[in-house]
Amino acid sequence: LYVVKDASLNSKLYVSDATTLDSTLSVTDIATLNNKLNVVGDVSFGSNLLLAGTAGITGKITASSDAHILGDVSLDSLLLVAKDASLNSKLYVKDAATLDSTLTVAGVTNINNTLTATGATTLNDILHVVNDVSFDSALVMDGSATIKNTMDVTGATTLGSTLDVTGATTLQDTLALTGKATFSDELHLVKDASMDAHLFVNGDVSFNNKLFVNKETLLNNTLTTQGATALKSTLDVDGATKLKSTARIVGDASLGAALDVGGNTKLDGSLTTVGTTDLQNTLNVGGAATLNDILHVVKDVSFDSALVIDGSANIKDTLKVAGRSDLNDQLFVTGATTLSSTLDVTNKATLRNT
Repeated sequence: LYVVKDASLNSKLYVSDATTLDSTLSVTDIATLNNKLNVVGDVSFGSNLLLAGTAGITGKITASSDAHILGDVSLDSLLLVAKDASLNSKLYVKDAATLDSTLTVAGVTNINNTLTATGATTLNDILHVVNDVSFDSALVMDGSATIKNTMDVTGATTLGSTLDVTGATTLQDTLALTGKATFSDELHLVKDASMDAHLFVNGDVSFNNKLFVNKETLLNNTLTTQGATALKSTLDVDGATKLKSTARIVGDASLGAALDVGGNTKLDGSLTTVGTTDLQNTLNVGGAATLNDILHVVKDVSFDSALVIDGSANIKDTLKVAGRSDLNDQLFVTGATTLSSTLDVTNKATLRNT
């Protein structure tokens, strides 16, 4: 059948074999194909392409504009994007995701599981972690580290340089220092401080309360106390002790060696010496002086006033009296009496022997 001009069919056209068209096939309404459509050359659609089933494409797909897919997209191989890829919603990746270059995220990135980085991780801004942070190895920081809350360390902490703390530092256990400890300000201890070795202080030491020392205290220089000093036990001084003011001793004072006093010494009570007392200068006694034992004087004894002896006076050598001697009672002489001058007797003189 050869038709030169248009052919109009009021009903269906059935063709049992192949149909060849040398020119364009124009269909004004819907075209329905019950089987495959094989196109050797390009296919051009002036409007949308709607597929109810699966589209199988063995070659490449090239889209000059946007590709809008309402449902899921499944790729059995790689997805290669030459330029930027923009996702208006979430990106779900079931398996590992490998990026050959930088991953840049303009908004917040939420990772519901572990983030593992085999190489170095560089953050150009703040790293904010809501929960705990765990490091299986060392944490190295080139710059400053600011912690706005408590830092808990279960193991040992090693600092290679200075530790600067602007606020209070609270240690709930022992602080062990292998090197020196330098304090630029006051050191305030609420409880006792125990030191297994020496305590060296270059400047002044101020105690607002008592200082208790269980063992000996060695001072290489002068000990100056502005207030009263109370010693409840023995004070042993190997060298000279110099007191610029009054020394008040409530109890007994025992001196194992000589006591040298450059100025006056005032004793409100008794002075008891067990051994010998040597006075290299004058002894002035304002009140009565009582000696419970013998008074031994190597040189002359001078009295500016009367010498009153309540008991007997035993003189083992010569008694010389430069002035007059008044005897208010009898004079008994057991040995010979030699008078170098005249003996004047005002009253009666009785001689019991020749």
